[in-house]
Amino acid sequence: MKIYANSVTCPGLSGRFLKFIVSACAERSRSEAEQNNRYLHMKLENYISDLLYRYECVIVPDFGGFITSEFGSKINYNNHHFYPPYKKLAFNAYLKNNDGLLVNYIASVDQISFEEAAAWLKETVLFWNEKMERGELLLSKIGTFQRNAERKLQFEPDLVENYLTSSFGLSSVISEAIGREVLKVVQKKVLVKPMVVVEKEVEITPSIAAITKPETAAIQLPEKPNPILRTLPVITKYAAMATIAVTLFGLGNKYYQQKLQEEFIVATQQHQQQTEQHIQEATFVISNPLPMITLHIEKEAKNFHVIAGAFRNIENAERKVSQLKQMGYDAHIISTNKWNLTQVAYESFSSMEDATKALTQILNKVDEEAWVLVTKN
Repeated sequence: MKIYANSVTCPGLSGRFLKFIVSACAERSRSEAEQNNRYLHMKLENYISDLLYRYECVIVPDFGGFITSEFGSKINYNNHHFYPPYKKLAFNAYLKNNDGLLVNYIASVDQISFEEAAAWLKETVLFWNEKMERGELLLSKIGTFQRNAERKLQFEPDLVENYLTSSFGLSSVISEAIGREVLKVVQKKVLVKPMVVVEKEVEITPSIAAITKPETAAIQLPEKPNPILRTLPVITKYAAMATIAVTLFGLGNKYYQQKLQEEFIVATQQHQQQTEQHIQEATFVISNPLPMITLHIEKEAKNFHVIAGAFRNIENAERKVSQLKQMGYDAHIISTNKWNLTQVAYESFSSMEDATKALTQILNKVDEEAWVLVTKN
């Protein structure tokens, strides 16, 4: 049997059968090539994934670069989802130059030469491009590639794989929302019933004393009810009496206090005038004065200084003192050190304990370079 480019000849066999054999052989070759490409595709996925754990950028020559960025832990407040720290994966199609990282890694793992690894990588990239032309390219643990309507490459990263080694073994956690009971304050309405004033007729029987004479007996007139007082309510009557009593008491008390104050002022003025008159008339003569006593009071030494800085120029030191005083410190210039620098202190203290406390506050709030200087008198 002879097979030519455009014809098939074989004695004893029909042309249709020979075409079937050639088609079957070509299909088998394509199937083997497809399997080989899939194998290479899977190997390259694993190589890239291994390098992403160790490096922040992995470039596939003539294809693009995979870049990782580290992010901290986060919380999704909508579904109460807690995520550990992770590396976010992105793709840059402009990073196509061969930096040698991926090719060297393939050559070391497969124990082949650099040229063989580069050729194998180039063949795999061609397979990827062909697959993207037909549809979608899926790279396990990496992401998905596809072209949009403008034929631009789009990449969707795999959100499951976390390439941050410090978060190895940490997975996202969903926590149920914590229900909090809200205490409701129920205000009860208290019904206040209006006070009912009951009018009661009271009969007041005034008696008129009889005009008594030495010779006559007492004569009592008959009782006659008062029609006006009989209709007056009892409560109104007592309320009016209480109001009149309080008013009279208040007026009397005010008048009494005013009177006392006036008498006190008059007495004070008289006493002051008498005292001034006695002072003017008095004459002090001391014939044998006591000797003068001199007291020596030792000033407490403050040998512990919280230093704000040392300055070559005295004007800068004085400017620093003025600035610290505006901030509320008892700042001052201490002395000149052995390097001829003028030292300025925030404050000076008599004990190391007080100086240390002040230094701690200054280090936390004002200056991280402050320090304590101990001097001797």
